[in-house]
Amino acid sequence: LARVQLSQAYTGQTVSVGVVLVNGVQYPQGSSLVLLFPKPLSFPQPPGLLSCPSSAVSVSDCIDLNAMDNPRATSALVLSQPSIGCTADYSCVVISLRTLPVPLTPISFNLTGLLLPMEEVAGPLLAQVFSVDSSNITIESTNGGYPLPSIAAAPLVGVFANFSSQLAAATTDVSVSFSLSNPLVAGQSLWLTFPAGYSTATASLEFLQFVSAGGSVVTYAIANLTSPATLQAGQVAYVIPQNASFASGSAVSLKLSGVVNSPTPGPPGNLVISASSYRGLATMRTALTLAALSPARLASASASLSSQQTGARSTLTLAFTSTVDMPSTTQLLLTLPSGFGLCAASGGAGLLSGTVQVGAGGPTFPVTTCPYGTRNCSVPVCGPTSASFSMLQINLTSVPDGTVTLGTAVTFTVTYLRNAVTEGLPGPLSVQVRRPGVCDPCAAEPAVSWGGVKDLYLVTNGLL
Repeated sequence: LARVQLSQAYTGQTVSVGVVLVNGVQYPQGSSLVLLFPKPLSFPQPPGLLSCPSSAVSVSDCIDLNAMDNPRATSALVLSQPSIGCTADYSCVVISLRTLPVPLTPISFNLTGLLLPMEEVAGPLLAQVFSVDSSNITIESTNGGYPLPSIAAAPLVGVFANFSSQLAAATTDVSVSFSLSNPLVAGQSLWLTFPAGYSTATASLEFLQFVSAGGSVVTYAIANLTSPATLQAGQVAYVIPQNASFASGSAVSLKLSGVVNSPTPGPPGNLVISASSYRGLATMRTALTLAALSPARLASASASLSSQQTGARSTLTLAFTSTVDMPSTTQLLLTLPSGFGLCAASGGAGLLSGTVQVGAGGPTFPVTTCPYGTRNCSVPVCGPTSASFSMLQINLTSVPDGTVTLGTAVTFTVTYLRNAVTEGLPGPLSVQVRRPGVCDPCAAEPAVSWGGVKDLYLVTNGLL
């Protein structure tokens, strides 16, 4: 009998409904077309009826059949007229067919003024279409109804978010601004849902401000607001106070402090900004793709050598506070300063050894240390003037998972380090924390501070 299509399907929007009659049928005198739209879809005002030729590309190409100066405006368009199927569960439109061609050829028209609900509707809505004669006896019908699309939460307008830090695991301030596409009233809530891995446990609202189209400003502090009981990890939300009401088009801005970024570098996902009704159903929603996070910086990183003699074999001590979780699959990649390297004592090749101590006076675990890029952990004997392998990989395979987490202080010691043979201040030591398949690197420190660097002049020329 017919095809029915909404021009769009967002909450709170007033839309047009396209109807196409597809059958050529001889209708008796006084026949009508009955369209039933399931509530909460409604027509607050009598809808417009536009006849649209097949060549129409927009509503402006259609003829308003209800216009007073339209010679074809004899069709009766009535809301909620008692007829077949018109019940309290439906918004009912009855259209007389006497002005349409008989026998009826395929023709399309638009109903304007259908108001979609303020809350999203997840399931499909079924529109019913009947053609009836003057005695309300059905001529044709859409068996089972015609499915309309789900009603999605209307997108917010002009959404913008700024993070004061784009480092993984960093504590950041978050500023967000947008305009309302639907009204926001007392009892409804405004939500920010951060991607997985972000923490809002220490987040605090600095301000929430509304500016109406007329320029009036309302600003709330955290003391003026409450949060919904359904709040989950990674979310912040605030209930609009009693007697407050903000019209669509109002500009909204807010600032949060104390949000902690995901500890995993790379694209974090979407920040979802939404509003919900008092029943918890979304009325507006926008997902904003966030910029990629850079690897975290290690905290309080320092390094020292057991010997300051040029060319000597020494032990490297590296200490820092982890800014990421470091399970047993973690690797540390150390790039030594220029002139430094790895080599064994004279008399034969050797294996690198090392340890990690967790916390001050905490347990110590062995770590596997290997020259980066080698098939085994063997290093050559130190030569008279140089050392090879300036990159070192430390594997934490012997450290139980959950031992080194974000905020844990660790101290690594590595033997078989060969000092530079040239006097002077050592250059920077670079450290990367890697988790293959998860993040590479997860954290990085391009220039670890050498403790007491002014005292690290290699003042002798003795060789091992």
